[in-house]
Amino acid sequence: MKRLLCILVLLLMLGCAQKGVEVDIIIDNSLPESADNADITGNAVEIDLEMFESGFDPEVIRVNEGDLVRINAVSRDMLHGIMISEYNIDERVLPSDITTIEFVADITGEFEIICSLNCGEGHSRAVGTLIVE
Repeated sequence: MKRLLCILVLLLMLGCAQKGVEVDIIIDNSLPESADNADITGNAVEIDLEMFESGFDPEVIRVNEGDLVRINAVSRDMLHGIMISEYNIDERVLPSDITTIEFVADITGEFEIICSLNCGEGHSRAVGTLIVE
């Protein structure tokens, strides 16, 4: 957890906490291995994601294996749920309130991002894609 906080502070200090900016990070291998820092070998990637009744914006999130991914999710209209099963992510997203989700992209492949709460007629179309290369 300390390592993650250090990385985030570094990003803020460098002024790189802007939409879509990727930053190379250096890993200090002398730190003890833990679930929070075991597989961070890539970039820190921050994505702003908007959810609405019939979809996601952007529809596709593309990152590299080993990236530290931070998704800032917000709803345009109503309560939604963001789920990426393969990463054990299932969070509620409130209207006009940012829900931050952080994880290390340590599984390669193409994964469905779905709304896990029934949000109306367009709910079945609310599908996005996470691609980890």
